[in-house]
Amino acid sequence: MKPLYHCCESTCVAAGLAELGPGLDWLRTAGFDGVEGGVPDLDLCPSLRRVYAEADMTLGVVAYFPEAADPEPLFERAAAAGALYVTGQADGYWRDDAWIIRRTRALIDLGKRYGLPFFLETHRGRYTQDLRRTLWLIEEIPELRLCGDISHYTSSSELKAPWPGEWKQGLLRVAERCGALHGRVNGGQRVQDPLAQISAAQKSEYQSVWRHAFTAAEARGERIIFNAELLPPDYQIEDLAGNPLGNLWEETVALRQWGGEAFAE
Repeated sequence: MKPLYHCCESTCVAAGLAELGPGLDWLRTAGFDGVEGGVPDLDLCPSLRRVYAEADMTLGVVAYFPEAADPEPLFERAAAAGALYVTGQADGYWRDDAWIIRRTRALIDLGKRYGLPFFLETHRGRYTQDLRRTLWLIEEIPELRLCGDISHYTSSSELKAPWPGEWKQGLLRVAERCGALHGRVNGGQRVQDPLAQISAAQKSEYQSVWRHAFTAAEARGERIIFNAELLPPDYQIEDLAGNPLGNLWEETVALRQWGGEAFAE
């Protein structure tokens, strides 16, 4: 089953795609099937649903869930906009295990209630920050699906090719439970590096994890979503004059191609 390729909404804005309709046509010519963006305001949801339907493109929503906030309105707005899925960064790193299980199950249940697959994102500063805790969580909740942003684990663990066996096996176990992937890459220090700075061996390590996620999803009869997630200025490396290095849009297209290589298209 062919993956769905998404592009970050923030990348589209940085690339000058201010008008959504023509912008979606441009994305399609670059090999993308849709966009992953923030939770839209409720009054914008009907028009968003219409624009994406007319363009025959898909919308994914990425949400942030603070500990004390009710997550349901975010699912409500995502469903109203016609989103295909919701990925979420969930606060609660310092909470105990019982709280994390309750919170995760509540998010999964909300996804079911609104007809939206929910993918819990692996992300620094959230309760999926630690690889071992994430591995524990997917054992505790077999139905949990992840949005695998492997770059957070490779930077926090300083993984440089060849990745050590125990780390690689842990990442492959995470990949087996992914319904979506954020394709950001790094050389083992920063969360996001320019693609030109990624060695062939490091690229191969990332692609092997993505491929494993794709194969596992296919075996479940599911379609993996690959978001070529290169984020704008806050994440980009800058020169001494403060100018971001590289061309964000060109690298996003190249990263989508790296995904295609991993999935043997």
